[in-house]
Amino acid sequence: MRKNWLLIVAGSLLTTGIWAQAPSRFDGPNPSGPQPDLGWIQPVGPPLYDNGATDGTNGYSNGTAAAVGVNRFLLDDFVVPGSEIWEVLDYTWTHVWNSLSPPQGTGVSFEIVADAAGMPDIGTVIGTANVTTYTEVATGNIFFSRPEAESFAAFDPIILASGTYWFQMQILGPENNFYLVRSTVTGNELWVNYVDEAGLQSGTAQFGVAADLNFRLGGNIIIPAELVGFEVE
Repeated sequence: MRKNWLLIVAGSLLTTGIWAQAPSRFDGPNPSGPQPDLGWIQPVGPPLYDNGATDGTNGYSNGTAAAVGVNRFLLDDFVVPGSEIWEVLDYTWTHVWNSLSPPQGTGVSFEIVADAAGMPDIGTVIGTANVTTYTEVATGNIFFSRPEAESFAAFDPIILASGTYWFQMQILGPENNFYLVRSTVTGNELWVNYVDEAGLQSGTAQFGVAADLNFRLGGNIIIPAELVGFEVE
């Protein structure tokens, strides 16, 4: 009985070690080569903010503790122009799964946090998405020998006044997921929040190179003249 118990403990420790060592990015260049930019394929209107498509330079891990072994989040910034107030309603991005073909995702954890001089302030949450719709489709592209997926999440309105914001995201799914990045940085480079690494830090600190996430935010521009008596929290 004692021998069996020791084997169970050893197996548990080995499993824990494997989880903790889940890869955080791909090693080396994309072996699949350049892929055509198909554009966003989800049926929505013009975006509020489009950070551009991936260039296939890499994919960065994100996922839940159940899927990866630890919680891993990714963050990037965007700007609401000074003359506008936004009603943010949806979020679109592309990614690949570690070993599975899309669709595999069941949802996304998505929140908007404040900016602190070019860094995300995750302690100041502006809005947390109440996701009402999640869809995931294969784009037909191949990155790192894996089929690319485009995911679209719609949620209840998050109202934003002018300024710089960050979103923090984490896909909900069955295994390690790699969010496809781009080497061209718009605004500030992406950040990571990996519980098993050094926590919240810049992409450069984590991976040794600056990069940005591919994403699109959708919704409506609220005309200030129509906001008589309206307050933005």
